[in-house]
Amino acid sequence: MILVGHSYGGMVITDAGTAPNVRHLVYLTSFLADTNQSLAGFAGPEPAPHLEFHPDGTLSLRPEDLRARFAQHCDDEAYEGARARLTRQSQLALAQPPRTAAWQSQPTTYLVCAQDRGTPPEVQREQATRANKVIELNSDHHPFLSQPDQLTNVLVEISRQ
Repeated sequence: MILVGHSYGGMVITDAGTAPNVRHLVYLTSFLADTNQSLAGFAGPEPAPHLEFHPDGTLSLRPEDLRARFAQHCDDEAYEGARARLTRQSQLALAQPPRTAAWQSQPTTYLVCAQDRGTPPEVQREQATRANKVIELNSDHHPFLSQPDQLTNVLVEISRQ
């Protein structure tokens, strides 16, 4: 099984990737955290300007930032589909480090999205230094929406290795 972690999903596969049936990890514009690193630990002292924190303990992406920061290459249909699916998540997700760092023991590929305005490419390239292989895509933050054929081809090639 290949696990693909997009954005925050990288934190998830970092923890889940030691399962016995996992054979490869793919980080897509994401973070390769160690067991003592939370997502908030990768950020500066101020929260990301595109996040909105709510009194109920959740956070969300500011809807007005979706297209400009994360989906500038998406056609209108893909963008509207993404916008309709925006949802809140727990603020606790920012503070919880993974229990394991599967990238330390699993083959790992990092897909840098070179046109991403949400997770800057230089941040991605720094994270990618922990991966075994790095592939650059000329994509925004959501290549599965803006360039699905190209992303599919890359993932198929990884699966054949």
